Amino acid sequence: MAELASHYERIRGLYSQDKLMLLFDIDGTILDMRYMVLCVLKAYDVKLETHFFQKLEASDIKLHENQMGELLKETQIPY
Repeated sequence: MAELASHYERIRGLYSQDKLMLLFDIDGTILDMRYMVLCVLKAYDVKLETHFFQKLEASDIKLHENQMGELLKETQIPY
């Protein structure tokens, strides 16, 4: 835990103005990454003052987080 706390403080210092997300996989279960993707897409809207993802919900996300660039290209959303 001390190493985790130290790492968090170091990253918090590097990104002091940003919201950070911590994900824990303590027991080896698979995390539902749709919530992370949703958070990132909604943050995109806030940062760029757009409304592309305003009505998006986690259940709407059907692709892997590694494919987000492809989704943005297909929808012609600037990134």
